[in-house]
Amino acid sequence: MKKALKIIGIILAAILVILLLVYIFVLNYPNLKKNPKIGR
Repeated sequence: MKKALKIIGIILAAILVILLLVYIFVLNYPNLKKNPKIGR
């Protein structure tokens, strides 16, 4: 039972990291595409 909870915890942690990375990319890239001159 403890082993299963540990595996579930690791999977949830990995999903959270992936979601964070996707969130950061989604926040940064649309701004770069819409306003390429503002960044310069």
